[in-house]
Amino acid sequence: MRKSLGKEISIISRKFDIYLQRELNKINISKSEYIFIINTENEGGSSQQVICDDFEIDKAVGARAIASLIEKGLLRREKNDQDKRSYRLYLTDKGLAVKPQIDAILLRWTMVLSQDIETEDIEKIFALLKKMKKNAIREVNDGRKK
Repeated sequence: MRKSLGKEISIISRKFDIYLQRELNKINISKSEYIFIINTENEGGSSQQVICDDFEIDKAVGARAIASLIEKGLLRREKNDQDKRSYRLYLTDKGLAVKPQIDAILLRWTMVLSQDIETEDIEKIFALLKKMKKNAIREVNDGRKK
């Protein structure tokens, strides 16, 4: 049987989804919402558009996740003073309280994945994954143009 890098990545991704959903359910957060909590900086706020762009999140999916977080009282959204067409995101006190819990969930998964792997190998894996991500983005983006 031929080795498949995509298969291995797909299995890890599916297991991460299961783990993440199980753990986030405990704190009433969804997979689509946690990214906005952990990437929102309260000092000056964070750009909704930048977070969506950085994580390759569809604008509509991002807007729904943000609306849900606002409804849950974890996030607030304000017009950007420099660009009235965009918004800045800020964590509420409730959002600030849940952020360390999410960080701990993500750290635990990183520890699970890196168990019994040397630090130097982890650094190599990160470098290779970044290259693979870049290749995947280029392929998908180039495919849209065809």
